[in-house]
Amino acid sequence: FPVTIKQVNGSSLLGSNKEKKCLYDITVKNTKKEAVTVIVEEQLPISQDKDITVNALELSGGDLNTTTGLVTWKISLQPGESVTKKFNFSVKYPKDKIVNGI
Repeated sequence: FPVTIKQVNGSSLLGSNKEKKCLYDITVKNTKKEAVTVIVEEQLPISQDKDITVNALELSGGDLNTTTGLVTWKISLQPGESVTKKFNFSVKYPKDKIVNGI
């Protein structure tokens, strides 16, 4: 199944904090000749630092496990059908810190 991910990132300065927004469109298309059900998983970053917060902004109905950050979508697709799910989150952190991996 082709999966397309479109990514848009932006950041802003809010007082003594920075906020980075990560916006993803995840598109899944059924190229089979029969209906299928697929499970798509993505993960929100998990902060180990109390000064860094991660907030889910939009998950398009995905189920979020708040302990692991795992987001799961169960998607049923008819032949030729495609679906796009939004996976958007923000990370807020002190402007003097460096956050890697986002």
